[in-house]
Amino acid sequence: MDEKDFRNIQQLALAFRALDRSVEKSLMSGMGEAAGATAVSSYRRLQARAAELLAEDFYITEVLQFPDDSENEDGDDKLAQVHLLASQALDYLEGMARAHRRAINDAADIEDVRGLGRDLQEQIATLTRNTLRRALGSIDLKVEIERSGTPPAPPAPPAPPEAPSEPEKRKRDEDPLS
Repeated sequence: MDEKDFRNIQQLALAFRALDRSVEKSLMSGMGEAAGATAVSSYRRLQARAAELLAEDFYITEVLQFPDDSENEDGDDKLAQVHLLASQALDYLEGMARAHRRAINDAADIEDVRGLGRDLQEQIATLTRNTLRRALGSIDLKVEIERSGTPPAPPAPPAPPEAPSEPEKRKRDEDPLS
């Protein structure tokens, strides 16, 4: 739903709310006979506009139609029907508007989270670079390199262990567990 459709739905919801309140006041004040035909006419025009805007919506185009067979009913019955249908249309349109606002807010929240992730990644990388720079800056490495063409002599290997003395050998041979 684009922004223009969203504004049109909001306007329709306001119109259905105004009709619903007017019908409710007419019902409470006993003006059913005088206001019935006017309320039906207003409702039909609003419903036709809603069906024009939301032509693919079955609920708007079919369910919220004012019944043709109610033309012979008295004004109070007509007002009651208009009141019911107008309040249903109002609830439905307000629900659509809420869902649209929620979808827009969710999309904005997702974009905010993506931006937050990028910001955090950048801050962590900067902090890590600065920390490594400070740590490596305080290390003093002393490397001596001989300039001659010969490599340094390897260290002398360790001396092999001495063989056991003769009395120790005999003792081991006599008692193998020790």
